[in-house]
Amino acid sequence: MKIEKNKKMLLVRYSDFLYKDCIDDHIEVINQNGFCWFGKVGKQKPSKKFCDVVLSEECPMIILHSAKKAYICDVEEIIFETPQDGCFPKYYKSVLFDKGNEPSAYFKISSCIEINKSVLSNFIVSSSRNSLPNSLHGSMNSIFLIECDKTVQEKELYK
Repeated sequence: MKIEKNKKMLLVRYSDFLYKDCIDDHIEVINQNGFCWFGKVGKQKPSKKFCDVVLSEECPMIILHSAKKAYICDVEEIIFETPQDGCFPKYYKSVLFDKGNEPSAYFKISSCIEINKSVLSNFIVSSSRNSLPNSLHGSMNSIFLIECDKTVQEKELYK
């Protein structure tokens, strides 16, 4: 897979502070069910406008970003209520729902693959036109609408 210049995506910051290695659990659910809901914890949620932009792409994607790792995910749907199908990792009940950490948005992801964080230098923030790495270091925002500034080849993308 390569990412074409001008492709728009959401970058969603996440933390494994509440549950270590949380992405591994999401990948396990994807492998069992073909998809998994990723809940965005925190008050900031993506605007409907950003969601519509990303979902209108030919192959909608998001990047999940933490201090240590980044993952690229195919996304099928974005909703703002708890999914009724329960297709999320088991830890959501005890770590999130039972403790009042209700996610503000849910992303229905059908793949989740770790990528080289160095490829983030090929992206800009759509609103400011600033480089993504600079914006990540200088902002408290947890969601960014980003776009690829130059095509990223497959050999650059994966670890």
